Amino acid sequence: MAKEHIALLDPAKVKGTEGETLQNQCKFAREQITKPQNVTFKNLGPKINTDVIESNPSITADGRTLIFTSRRSDTEGGKVDINNNLFYEDIYMAEMDSLTNTWKEAVHLESSINSKGHDANTSISPDGSIIYIYRNMVNKGSGQIFFSKKSSSTGKWGSPKEVEKDVNTSWFETSGCVSADGKWFYFVSEKPNGGALVMAIFGVRLKLVKTSLASPRI
Repeated sequence: MAKEHIALLDPAKVKGTEGETLQNQCKFAREQITKPQNVTFKNLGPKINTDVIESNPSITADGRTLIFTSRRSDTEGGKVDINNNLFYEDIYMAEMDSLTNTWKEAVHLESSINSKGHDANTSISPDGSIIYIYRNMVNKGSGQIFFSKKSSSTGKWGSPKEVEKDVNTSWFETSGCVSADGKWFYFVSEKPNGGALVMAIFGVRLKLVKTSLASPRI
């Protein structure tokens, strides 16, 4: 149906539109259905999962530090979202026990990371030294990406700062993550791209300083 609809449109006006995006998603889904994979899902257990929402898991390259978002009663500030009656999102972390190779009890990260508003992790860097955070910016009417660096001397997380350069805009930005080789920073934005207002993935080249970013490109 989408293919027939797009065929009726001016090709110059189709590129970058939501219609083209949806068509590509359907094409990808059809291709993947023809190549099924054997996948096993295993619950990480009560030290990670609770009876509320746990989401956005990210793990370090060595597989020994897990970070995720949850809506638990110990959320910083104790606020409840009036839109769904759930506690505000906060960020939690768990370490792998070196003796048993099982996850230790997840802990609520300190107030330098979790504010009294919504705080959701988007990822942790491969080496575990930087956390990327999504925050609702009520005063700007959008969401933006922050980062926090871990002190090598104290092991404490620093106060989150907005990611530099042209990553954050007046539009919605989220899902920031670093490639396994530490050379690229990827994120999702709804900022206009070729005139189209659709969510798109952008990438920026990381310089030697891990939080210094070049201009993003799609």
